[in-house]
Amino acid sequence: MQQVSTVVFVVVLLSFAVTAQQQQQQSNFNDQVSNNNVDYQQRALNRRAQQQGYWPTNYEVTQKPRRTHYGQTLSRFFDSPAAGAPQYASSTPPPGRQWNNRNRWSASTPPPRDAQGRVRMGVSNGMCDNAKTNLTVDWDMSPVNHTCYHPENRFPVDDSLAPLLQCDRLPPRYVPGHLCMSERIHYPDNVPTHGDHRPLWPVFGEYIFVPRERWLHNIEHGAVVMLYHPCAHPAEVAKLKKLVKSCIGKHVITPSTLLTPERPLALVAWSCRLLMSSVDEDAARGFIQQRGHKGPEGTYRKEGQFTFGLLQQATMTGNGAQFGYSRIQCVP
Repeated sequence: MQQVSTVVFVVVLLSFAVTAQQQQQQSNFNDQVSNNNVDYQQRALNRRAQQQGYWPTNYEVTQKPRRTHYGQTLSRFFDSPAAGAPQYASSTPPPGRQWNNRNRWSASTPPPRDAQGRVRMGVSNGMCDNAKTNLTVDWDMSPVNHTCYHPENRFPVDDSLAPLLQCDRLPPRYVPGHLCMSERIHYPDNVPTHGDHRPLWPVFGEYIFVPRERWLHNIEHGAVVMLYHPCAHPAEVAKLKKLVKSCIGKHVITPSTLLTPERPLALVAWSCRLLMSSVDEDAARGFIQQRGHKGPEGTYRKEGQFTFGLLQQATMTGNGAQFGYSRIQCVP
């Protein structure tokens, strides 16, 4: 009886050993297949980058565009050189660059400073902001920011709800900061009218989406920013877009889910915002004419460098663009 028990124990032990070995072999096989798929995708991405002539050919690309997750809307920006340079991995840095604490290449030259001690605006710098890399610090590229997931049930238009004008009282010598991409920026209001922002500002025009950290720099330069909730009524959105584009060349148009269902439309200029349920053309024109070009650098003419998600540049605007964005003339 004791011999039978011993034999049974040995058989059970061997069966467990065989099962464990089979599971390990299957796991190794799955890992190998997964690694092969990653390597294949990486090689394909590198080939495409080299064919475009935009990314360096002697460094491996480690940040892949997530096309399938975000759909066709953003894929053309990820595939375009204008979408920004990716990150690289190598044992030695490329010439003129250094390895930073996020395991990414950055320019070794510190960003220049202006008279106020801020990072100088409009100067692309890999250690601070080049409008191409580390963009996910401000926006994780989620389609939630520009998509209405219940288009059959848009926000109701309430013509009886009057436009709401809100202005902030700022100190006479208030100067916002220019913060690098290594720092996150927080705002006390969902729709800020001032505040710290990135050194490089967006090209004037209409976008798929622009984070607050970018367009706040535009209003410092006298721009009017149009915000609309993705679930706002399309007719009202189209009406406000047409009005803004006909009034001022210095404009940025972008969706924003931070607006309320009661007032899903907004115009933002330096220190003021106008919130609307429906388009009040007189109020909107008056806001643009009174508040446009009123930022601390409202007469600054230089164009921006941030172009990610740009749909339509403002150069086609006849009212001010050809004069260096120096005029505001609303055409009925």
